[in-house]
Amino acid sequence: MRHLLPELSGAKSMRRFFAAALLMTLVIFAACSQGTTTPPPSAASLLSKASAAFNADTALHFTITASNIQPGVFAIAKADGDFVRPDSMKVTADDNILAGITQQIHVIFINGTVYADLSGTGVYSQTTLIPDVSKLFDPQVGIGAIITQIQSPSAPSSDTVNGVSVWKVSGNISNSVVASFFGGASQTTPISVTLWIGQKDSQIYQVSLKGIIVSGDTNASERVITLSQFNEHVTITAP
Repeated sequence: MRHLLPELSGAKSMRRFFAAALLMTLVIFAACSQGTTTPPPSAASLLSKASAAFNADTALHFTITASNIQPGVFAIAKADGDFVRPDSMKVTADDNILAGITQQIHVIFINGTVYADLSGTGVYSQTTLIPDVSKLFDPQVGIGAIITQIQSPSAPSSDTVNGVSVWKVSGNISNSVVASFFGGASQTTPISVTLWIGQKDSQIYQVSLKGIIVSGDTNASERVITLSQFNEHVTITAP
């Protein structure tokens, strides 16, 4: 029995050695992992890269949701559609015509001409009553251009949108640069804007516009634009 004691003592020492080695490995791994975390870019750099990426997209899918808006003609509560550069867009939208009552409409924008099916019959006709929302994606005056005009942007913080790692940055923008997209008139109150920009690809995954954009809005009115399916092949033709 006595001759086993040295062996047992050696086995215990070996186990302690391996346990200590394992613990040290875990500590080093954790330290290295923390050290390789990507630091956030500056807001100016982030917005510049996002603008370039957005304006380079050949096509994208989008949804728009609005909250705390006043019902009325073309008070769009929800929209879902596709945009193809340079100026083609097809969208299905819920028009909040009266409190608690929505009507689905279908609209196609082609080279500045607007075609609408307001009755759900599949019959489209040209109209000038609907604002050309496709201008949201115009490289000269749309999202890609206006985000470089954001005033006092916040330091980017890490977030996720639909499972995508993004940088979140907020600031203010003049009402005059966004009101026309939604058929509104210029107001003196600035719009609060928040963007969620891809950490790996600099794509704009979401935009929130909060404030008075059209008549009847309040400071609590908000429109959220979510973007996806960048550069996929989409064909949009006039009806």
